[in-house]
Amino acid sequence: MISNLYIFVLYYLSIPISLIGYGLFFFSINNNLKISLNYGYAGLTGLLILCIYSYLSSLFIPHSELHNILILLLGLICFFSSKLKNKKENKILLVLLIIYFLGFLIFKTHDDFPYYHFSYTYYLTQMPTVVGIGNFNLGLRTPSSIFYLNSLFYLPIVKYFMFQISAFSIFLFSNIILINKIFDKHLNNKLNFLTYYYLLSFIFINIFFYRISEHGTDRSAQILVLILIGEILFFVNFKNIIEKIISKLFLLIAIIISLKAFYVLYII
Repeated sequence: MISNLYIFVLYYLSIPISLIGYGLFFFSINNNLKISLNYGYAGLTGLLILCIYSYLSSLFIPHSELHNILILLLGLICFFSSKLKNKKENKILLVLLIIYFLGFLIFKTHDDFPYYHFSYTYYLTQMPTVVGIGNFNLGLRTPSSIFYLNSLFYLPIVKYFMFQISAFSIFLFSNIILINKIFDKHLNNKLNFLTYYYLLSFIFINIFFYRISEHGTDRSAQILVLILIGEILFFVNFKNIIEKIISKLFLLIAIIISLKAFYVLYII
């Protein structure tokens, strides 16, 4: 039992690092792709990369334990071999992982988890996608990237007990982004409303959205909407490099819409 807990903790620490590794690798391919060295954006980029991969790969192969452990190890290799690692970001990541661990461990699952969240995700780990499964359960007609991402974290020993890690990763990376924004020297050179906006967003997220296991397909997207609005306001007020801002907006909107199609309204 104790050994299983150690392995659970190891996966808990490794998965966010692996996601950041994919993001850093993507940034290192070309300088034009390097939207930010902030681990929050690197992690979200890694999430989007794995989201696209999981949608495509699920058509041909099940996301089995062997498949998923290889995906995890590849991301870790990308992280530890990357030249874009940052000591300050490493500290922020480690501190937040320690603080949020108990919250990830103890909270109950979302109300819809036994209805279709679990069955949809577990199904992806057992066989390739089959057309028509919505006839067995109405919930299976509402796909979300959170299910496909979680299916990549069906891992040896812990099995399906890491199925909440995608929502947690979005929560974690969003907090890293907000912390960096709050202490951004460019913002803090003079008193401005954006610093207060990021501070209030950080407080709001950690008070009202702290129940990680109850995020479902909605709350993770709502957290990213707060980041999205902040980036738009930042661009309007500070005239930042338009290419980098647009890249961030595309990244955030892509993840938001993939979580729930309803959020396509935010393209407006």
